[in-house]
Amino acid sequence: MLTRRAILQQAGKTATDPTLVVAGVALPYLYLEQMSYRLGYSANASQQGQLRGDTIFYCPGALYVESAAGTGSGSQTIVTAQPAYKSSENDGRRVLAVTADTTRLTLGVDYTESYGSITSGAAVTTVHLLATYASTSTIRIIYSSPTAKQYAQGVHEDATVKPAAVRGKDIEVYVGGYNPNDIPTSQANKWTSVQQVQLDWRVTFEKDQEFGNYYAVEVSYTDVPAVTGSIDLKPRNPAELETKIRQAAGVSDVTQVLGPTSTTPLALDIVIKDAQTQPGQSKPIKRFHIADARFTLPGYTGQVQQKLTVTVPFESDQGALLIYGA
Repeated sequence: MLTRRAILQQAGKTATDPTLVVAGVALPYLYLEQMSYRLGYSANASQQGQLRGDTIFYCPGALYVESAAGTGSGSQTIVTAQPAYKSSENDGRRVLAVTADTTRLTLGVDYTESYGSITSGAAVTTVHLLATYASTSTIRIIYSSPTAKQYAQGVHEDATVKPAAVRGKDIEVYVGGYNPNDIPTSQANKWTSVQQVQLDWRVTFEKDQEFGNYYAVEVSYTDVPAVTGSIDLKPRNPAELETKIRQAAGVSDVTQVLGPTSTTPLALDIVIKDAQTQPGQSKPIKRFHIADARFTLPGYTGQVQQKLTVTVPFESDQGALLIYGA
């Protein structure tokens, strides 16, 4: 979860000072709503995140996000480091949002503001907190200011860090269990003939509002996370396809007919290996783990003189997706 976000607009490469921030868009209560991963055999692996907020402010100047720890005092104040522009809303606030940990605070109820002298439409603003916050709490404020803000190249990642695409040869899929400390034993659960994996984590948010308040009060979940996805297979022969379908269904008896209710939750692991090491020496750098993936028996469309590609959908019973690093 993100409690605030600032999107900065720079002057541009043809300007006298191209890295100078001239305006911004403030999204003070932003959450991750969906994260999607697509891993293909011949295409570069990709991930895409979708964020959802409850308010958006288009600001005439640079944006500042400042944090302070709680003091344990009932009269704590936070002073903006730069003069702040006034909001166009009727309440006249200058600090666009105040949060304490993950809770949004309401102007007039949880805090008040006072102002210094106004110059060029902006004034240094003091936030007066009405409740007591312990030293373990973090209070954040966001505001827009005419004070210029510079973002030079030096703030970016070091030049020695070079991104590298992950391709199919660096990806392995395990159904039924994967032990990073005993990879040889895990090979029995490794799926061959995999062409693509789609993995999605999603929650649905709803913003809470109330009478007499211009802004949202809170953002909350309307349901538990949903973890879904699919595995595309191009089986070598009918026997391999049947073996994988029986494994996904949790049915080992080859004399039983598989139907729509033939399903059981299984551990699913998608392992990404280091693309820069020698073949056979690659080590895992990231692993996606679903402890209770429930597979749906796939349908298929037969085509003349083409190998069959089967899509096997799955869904987590509890909606839990764990991601492990190297």
